[in-house]
Amino acid sequence: MFTKLTPIVYTGAGPYGIILTIRYLTQIRQRHSTEQAIWEDLLRVVAQHPDISFAYPTQRIYANWLEGPQTAEGQNKLAGVSIEELAARVNEHNEKNSRPR
Repeated sequence: MFTKLTPIVYTGAGPYGIILTIRYLTQIRQRHSTEQAIWEDLLRVVAQHPDISFAYPTQRIYANWLEGPQTAEGQNKLAGVSIEELAARVNEHNEKNSRPR
């Protein structure tokens, strides 16, 4: 049987950032609305702090043929390239490399 029933926020380190685990009591029929209210409050607070962001798993594929090494200024060759230009470069590469040899 549980002896401590006070609400608490546990913090821990996870693979993608800080994990917050909240323990609180609520009526069973209010669980979803209570969870919704907690998330909305949390999001309002986070929105006031631009230096805080949510972490999530991402994946990046580096294509040397497309990006190449950084420039002398330390920028990637794709810096400032529009999505249309990027698509054209990928299509050109695919066409060039799909021809029979």
